[in-house]
Amino acid sequence: MQPVDQMLFPQVDDYHLAFGLYDRKHGLCFTDRIQSHLLELPKFEQRLEELHDSKEKWLYFFRHTETMDADALPEAFQEPVYRRAAK
Repeated sequence: MQPVDQMLFPQVDDYHLAFGLYDRKHGLCFTDRIQSHLLELPKFEQRLEELHDSKEKWLYFFRHTETMDADALPEAFQEPVYRRAAK
């Protein structure tokens, strides 16, 4: 997954886009086992109390890391991996 801090596809509301490999000319899918995931951070608007899984937690972290105090992270980010990332 590749997070970006700008909107590349403003015409789509979803923040998580998955692109696959296919031939445009013939409409053939090469494989469904290779995908490139794009996460558009400006579209991710969940609040801290609405986070459900690790993907959402990382998106929130990336989107708000500049305003977080690395020495006083919110409860949801008390795991060592987030503390290391905040430093």
